Amino acid sequence: MFNTKVLKSGPPANSGYSSIDQMVLEADGFAGVYPEHKFEIVELLQNMGHMTAMTGDGVNDAPALAKANVGIAVADASDAARSAADIVLTEPGLSVIIEAITGSRQIFQRMRNYAIYTCSVTIRVVVGFAVLVFAFKFDFPPFLILILAILNDGTIMTISKDRVSPSKHPNHWNLIEIFTYAIVYGIYLAISTIVFFVLITKTDLFQRLFGMETFTDNNDWRLHSIIYLQVSTISQALIFVTRSHSFSYLERPSIILGAAFIIAQMVATFIAVYANWGFTHILGCGWHWAGITWVYNMIWYVPLDFIKFGIRFCVDRVVARQTARNLAAAEKEAAKYAAEGGAHAGEYEPVSTGAQRVPSYQPATRRSSLGSAIERTATMQSYYTPHFAQYRSSPMHIFANKVRQGKALFTSKGKRLAMDENELRRFHSVQTIEASRTLTRKPNAPSTSQAGGDYNLARTTSV
Repeated sequence: MFNTKVLKSGPPANSGYSSIDQMVLEADGFAGVYPEHKFEIVELLQNMGHMTAMTGDGVNDAPALAKANVGIAVADASDAARSAADIVLTEPGLSVIIEAITGSRQIFQRMRNYAIYTCSVTIRVVVGFAVLVFAFKFDFPPFLILILAILNDGTIMTISKDRVSPSKHPNHWNLIEIFTYAIVYGIYLAISTIVFFVLITKTDLFQRLFGMETFTDNNDWRLHSIIYLQVSTISQALIFVTRSHSFSYLERPSIILGAAFIIAQMVATFIAVYANWGFTHILGCGWHWAGITWVYNMIWYVPLDFIKFGIRFCVDRVVARQTARNLAAAEKEAAKYAAEGGAHAGEYEPVSTGAQRVPSYQPATRRSSLGSAIERTATMQSYYTPHFAQYRSSPMHIFANKVRQGKALFTSKGKRLAMDENELRRFHSVQTIEASRTLTRKPNAPSTSQAGGDYNLARTTSV
């Protein structure tokens, strides 16, 4: 804990800190804080490349709330703090911030799943039918494409209510990763359709195995129905692969998503089996061909999970190499400044640039890549982990872990205890607020007028 005068005079002689940046990043708090001090602390953290969040309730917090990347006004905050904040809490305590972060990360996961699925289906339709048209003169009815789009859109809308697991680290858009998944999935599904068409029209495989009829015309109306069913079922089944982190059959989707998929595929199957629409050149293929199509799609669906694991492995390798290059560049530049009499290797050395103060080493673009994001997360953990390591084995921490993991708790008399995790967090937050109010009312506590400043703690956290 430091007094805010160190922000102007620099770290104390025997503090162990060589720069203000390092001191601000590792300090637990500052006393005697004025509004300009809070603003400066937030600005220092942002200049070091951190995403900074701050909580506040008074007029004196408004400048820093507006400056922070995420300003949070707590319950019963002043109008000035509410107007400057990005998020306004309506309940006492800070546990709702955790819920907001969890909810936002779940929304991000749903958007990511939707983006991968939509791009994949677009690529498979364009590539698959382009090859069939130019190589085999296959004239697929446009009306079936319209039905395919309607059923896909109706199913994919339910992903907004899907059951997903939030990420443990901050998320950001990585378009290279998304398009890599989409291109590989799309080409794989397009190949499945082309191979199926060739097996039906150019070989006698299904005739020998199941005694089915041979198609001599590439534009047979029943063949239109068969290809439509094959494209519809395996394309929509892809959503279960994109939404899961492990094997798709191990992560249960939401009821509404599962029901929408079943209904859409029932409609697609009945259209393929019974439709007799001369205006769009389709004729029902019958249940035998429908069964063959479903079994064929199930066989091609199995490798999709392994393809996902392979892409993820390749992406992780690329990220690891990028992170290693970023760290090597940072160490090289730090060594250069150390050789010139500047900062020690691995530290930030403040450089005066007039109106704005920035560190000597600064990433080219904040959150420019997944590698730099992981690098900053690792740096944040290395700074903050020692401060909380001493509490890991405390009885209260053990109790909270048991509640969080759903384990049974018993009193000395054998009575079972149970408590919701969210209620436990709210209870801790209310306890903290009450303790703060009690300390504020202590007769021997220094008042604002005596100290000449505001003793509220500027809670800035790099995310």
